[in-house]
Amino acid sequence: MKAKMKKLISIKSIPILALALLIVLGSALAAGRDPVSISGQVTLAEVPPFSGTATVTIRGQQLTGTVAVIPLQPPVPKDGGLYFPELEHVFTLDDGSTLTTTGEELAMPTDENPAVATLHGNMEITSGTGIFEGASGKLRVNGQIDLPPISGQATFKANGTISR
Repeated sequence: MKAKMKKLISIKSIPILALALLIVLGSALAAGRDPVSISGQVTLAEVPPFSGTATVTIRGQQLTGTVAVIPLQPPVPKDGGLYFPELEHVFTLDDGSTLTTTGEELAMPTDENPAVATLHGNMEITSGTGIFEGASGKLRVNGQIDLPPISGQATFKANGTISR
């Protein structure tokens, strides 16, 4: 009887032990990762890089600076829009820290005005200096491009996680 009871207790405790292990491993994996959001505006030019301003928000702290967007490959038509297969974004903050991302973005014209496009893409944080030394992570970017003659501006917001 005691053997059956011990076996029953052991079998019943497996899900609890598994859950505890998942919680401990999940906490360890999440350690060092912070939510991050980046917003900004870039002026489109005939010749890249495109430059503008950006705000990086991490742990509730807003850090301001500039951004340079550098197409590493020329854009190509895709699904009725313009696909940028590889872009580099270099954020230089007022304290001198930098954050560099690479990624892809797709600009799709809106139905209302073909000179206005929605922007969607993914960015990977590839490097950083200063407070972003050794940074890595992933971001999802959304925005809008107002092509000339409207304004020649792109606005964006990116959200994701960063590890340092």
